[in-house]
Amino acid sequence: MTRFLSQLTGDVHEDASFWYARLTSDVKSVEDDAAFDRWLAASPDHVRAYDEVCGLATRLDAIADTPRLAEIVLETRRFRTASHRLLAPMRITRRPAAVALAVALMGILTFAAVDTHLFHDPAETEAWKVASGARRHIVLSDGSRLVLGSDSQLKMRFTAGERNLMLEHGQLFIEVAHDPRRKLTVTANGDTVTAVGTAFDVRAHNDATTVTLMRGSVVVAGRGRSKPIRLKPGQQFKSSPGSLLINSVDADATTSWRTGLLQFDAQRLGDIVTQFNHNAAHSIRLADPRLAGLRVSGVFRANDPSGFAAALEPAYPITIERMGSGDLVLHYREIETAVARE
Repeated sequence: MTRFLSQLTGDVHEDASFWYARLTSDVKSVEDDAAFDRWLAASPDHVRAYDEVCGLATRLDAIADTPRLAEIVLETRRFRTASHRLLAPMRITRRPAAVALAVALMGILTFAAVDTHLFHDPAETEAWKVASGARRHIVLSDGSRLVLGSDSQLKMRFTAGERNLMLEHGQLFIEVAHDPRRKLTVTANGDTVTAVGTAFDVRAHNDATTVTLMRGSVVVAGRGRSKPIRLKPGQQFKSSPGSLLINSVDADATTSWRTGLLQFDAQRLGDIVTQFNHNAAHSIRLADPRLAGLRVSGVFRANDPSGFAAALEPAYPITIERMGSGDLVLHYREIETAVARE
């Protein structure tokens, strides 16, 4: 693969076209995948350029049998004879547009003779809103499956070249249907998560974004960062203005909310209360800061903060105040010590 890498030009669209043709060829190797990951992670411009090339390839497939496509290929070949470098190292796949792609992609993005009406790309849009204390299971038109959490709002825009989701607030877990030419992106609070086929969780709360990867691979870009960040399974990304943190977590436990349960293993009560308040219609408030550091383990129903609090009361120095609104206030209970008297 080294001799092919030496052919990269530094022009992001040309290089993105090279990678697309290489990765859809019959001779793609594990080394290719690793080299592509390094190239993609080197700059947000690489991610955007590759997404554009994937979208263009999809549109070329749609007009693969039209006479105009042959004209476009011929015009592009004359305009940029250097395109032949793409054809030498590979056998092209059977996709109808793939042969044309290797010759045409590098020049077609800027070639003025292309008829823009050939690439009319109608968008599929939809929006969902979930009330506090509820969650919703959704199957998208591409076969991706997602769970939208409590008090969440999501917008979708799918085209032939891209799959975009915008999480305005709340939380989602998605299992992405594999589509190598249409990466799926989730945008939240200025952070953009890009995936091909994977399963991950995104939470947008106030100005903070949390991304937890269960399997596969995602790239997170945005908020002025110079380089995108690629997560591995079991890693969690947390971003807020002026702050960035990447931790290893139990992804199954972290994403258990999608099944209606919350699972904890010696976690701080303060963090647990935050999760309940994301998932339930009624909130929990800690009246004493000493309670926040208590460590709690167990599995609880996500929409039942009252049951959770009742389970804590016998084992921890806690008393429960139930408000007329249904909200709960947890107070610190002083532990009395018996003093022997003479």
